[in-house]
Amino acid sequence: DGVSLQTEYEAILGRLESIRAVKAVAVEDIQGSQKRIYEAYAALNGCSLEDAMEASELEQWRDTEIFLTEERRGLFRSKAEEMEESVASRTQAVVSLIRDCQ
Repeated sequence: DGVSLQTEYEAILGRLESIRAVKAVAVEDIQGSQKRIYEAYAALNGCSLEDAMEASELEQWRDTEIFLTEERRGLFRSKAEEMEESVASRTQAVVSLIRDCQ
C-alpha cells in the first residue's frame, strides 16, 4: 500500500508540474499581448509606456494572472492586433500628409 501511495503522490506531482508549465506559457502569452497593447497605446497617445500602463482606458487589460483561458488570451491578442493596426493606419496617414506637403 505504501508503494501505491508513493506512486500516486509522484503522479500528482507530475500533473502539478504540467499544470504549472501550462500556466507559465499562458501568462507569458497574455503578458506579451499586454505589452503590445501598452506600446501601441503609448504610440497613439504620445505618452510613455509607464503612463500607458496606468491609463484608465486600459484598466481591463491590466490583470494577467487570473482567467488564463484561451478565450481571454485570444481577447488580449485581438486587442493588441487592433491597436497595432491603428498605429499602422495613423503612421500611414502621417506619411501621406508629409508626402502631400512636399
